[in-house]
Amino acid sequence: MSFNSIFNTKTDAVGQAISSPSSGEEREAYVNLYWLLGGSKGGPTRLRILIEIKRNPMNPNQISKLLGLGYKTVMYHLNILEKSGLIKRLGNKYGSPYYTTEVVDANWAKIIKLAGKLGIDAGWD
Repeated sequence: MSFNSIFNTKTDAVGQAISSPSSGEEREAYVNLYWLLGGSKGGPTRLRILIEIKRNPMNPNQISKLLGLGYKTVMYHLNILEKSGLIKRLGNKYGSPYYTTEVVDANWAKIIKLAGKLGIDAGWD
């Protein structure tokens, strides 16, 4: 199985598994969130970006400056977060802000718990 097929399976499952109330699917969704935001190499960076977008929708340049990351790095992680259904872009113009989706809202407590386990200060109670 190729990396892309594994990636697509895991990211697609994040959005799909949360919509169903089954506890097995909720566990799978948490595992997928953990993999996407903590377990993979860039997970903590994606988690930091997600927290900042949840706090205040912003564009890639603003995120880059706020977190001290390169613009291309931010774009890479935004594309993954968008593909996974955790964020959306408001419009298609340069400088359009990203915002979080209902998937993030429904799982915010889990995401904050994950941030705490990874030692990332979410600044959120």
